[in-house]
Amino acid sequence: MIKSWIRTLAGIVVITLVIVSIFNRNTSHGSARTRKEMAEVCNGIVLFHIDKARLPRGFPTKAAEIYDELVRDGRYIRNKARWQQRHQFVDFFGTPYQFFLSTNTLTHQTMVGIGSCGPNKQCEGQIADDLYFERMLSE
Repeated sequence: MIKSWIRTLAGIVVITLVIVSIFNRNTSHGSARTRKEMAEVCNGIVLFHIDKARLPRGFPTKAAEIYDELVRDGRYIRNKARWQQRHQFVDFFGTPYQFFLSTNTLTHQTMVGIGSCGPNKQCEGQIADDLYFERMLSE
């Protein structure tokens, strides 16, 4: 009787571990597979996000417009420095955000981020865990 209890308990432990490992694999935001599954493409910009509910409505479209604007009007310029940053402030429903581009001039990879800003437009820092943009430039 004790052996059957041990087998039953061992079975429950194994099943629990399998369920936990499956759950962890599907909710891990660090893996490339998970990030790829979460990606949305908007006007050539790949938007990765963890919590879609936290994004302001219309954000992907607006971000793509700003990106195009920064590139078009020359504020985005590659130089000899490895990283080039450009900034623009965006207002979503009264909340200011800082929209910025960081481009690695060696790999031509552009990361576009968003930062939450105070009323005087002093940004506290990027919300890197919540979202980032990535665009590979081909020229």
